[in-house]
Amino acid sequence: EEQRTNIAKMLVAIADEADDDVAPAFWACGFRSKKQDPRLALLLAHVFFNRGPYPYDMNRLAPKVGMPLDADIMTLDGYIRGGKLDDIEEFPGHLVMLQRCAMVLSGIGMELG
Repeated sequence: EEQRTNIAKMLVAIADEADDDVAPAFWACGFRSKKQDPRLALLLAHVFFNRGPYPYDMNRLAPKVGMPLDADIMTLDGYIRGGKLDDIEEFPGHLVMLQRCAMVLSGIGMELG
């Protein structure tokens, strides 16, 4: 029950663009990084559980996470996996499965319009 509630809070924070609420909600779901940098949690939550690296979202978040506007995929990867913000230490299995489902559904939605 608590797991579902935490995931719901994270998804609502993402959908409402309540950026200050995203990182704590993501951490409550079990995500951990070396420094617990909220910028990495915010960026990852959007990329993994929103629309992927959707340009509007990435440009809206860029100033908040210190990333350049209109970042290409390699630049984005440097911020997500390359350690520019922090290093991922724990990404629980239930989040991996949820992320995969979210990306499949998002892809289908974008293809269907």
